[in-house]
Amino acid sequence: DNVEMSNSGRAFAMQARSRLNPQAGHDVIPRLGMEIVEVSEARAQELFNQLAVLNFWNDQGEATPIPFHYPIDGCYARAHLMSERLTALGYGSRKQFAISKNAANLGDLNVRSPYAGDAQTGQTPTVRWWYHVAPVISVQLPNGTMVDMVLDPSMADAPITVESWTGLMNPSHFQQMTINEVRNEMNASGDDFGRGKSLTYAADRAVYDPREAQYSPTDLDAHRNMDNDRSTMSEYAENSTAHEFAALIRNEIKNGAIDKDTLLPFVYNMPQTSKEAFLDEFQNLIEELKNAMSQPDFQMVLIALNT
Repeated sequence: DNVEMSNSGRAFAMQARSRLNPQAGHDVIPRLGMEIVEVSEARAQELFNQLAVLNFWNDQGEATPIPFHYPIDGCYARAHLMSERLTALGYGSRKQFAISKNAANLGDLNVRSPYAGDAQTGQTPTVRWWYHVAPVISVQLPNGTMVDMVLDPSMADAPITVESWTGLMNPSHFQQMTINEVRNEMNASGDDFGRGKSLTYAADRAVYDPREAQYSPTDLDAHRNMDNDRSTMSEYAENSTAHEFAALIRNEIKNGAIDKDTLLPFVYNMPQTSKEAFLDEFQNLIEELKNAMSQPDFQMVLIALNT
């Protein structure tokens, strides 16, 4: 039979477009029957670069950058959105979870980040979690060795090994567990899961929350979880600009040369909600900035923040 290739090509293109551009986040991205499960280092970096600038649909139906610069919370949604994009591109990713709790059952993952919340003068800005999650893919090194690498723009600027990733959160040794071992321990320990331990494991990309490892959630379950968190992530996206401004100030202070002409253009472009968030959340940093600048220059920055 004769086949009209132009029509077939159009149909294929339309399917590809719908996968890569789901309508306002309402579509579940189906997995391809055959996915790419191994990539080169170069391709891993290319995928990382795409994810680092990825947008999501906020609660107003607008495309907005994923808030990688709001590290305080939201890793579950960021990991879902990145995994969803990898699925749309035809890659078979998983999710890597890291869990660490101290003897008091409190989070023991501590990450130094210039984008962290306010800190006392002289202290390193740090974020504390009890768990963290990001996509992981299998990467073939030049010598042919396969290694799992985490894609996490909130913590690194390139794909990193699981060991390096957990090392950025806690220097202690992390016990690598299989998903079945995780399920058995969860069933045995309940709410005490991970107490006094540092654990890491890879799970299916549909697992949205570490506690879901006890069963087998579907992509639809993950999609619904993301929808429930969409308004929260939209708020985080708005607040991320305040944390970006905090990082800019911290970098200026670290370099010892604070230039109002570097700070003011950033302030002028900040949304009003971000200005308010910065003034409300970064009192210690504002005081530190005041002591590091001339009074006239500081007043110019302060007036811009309050305008």
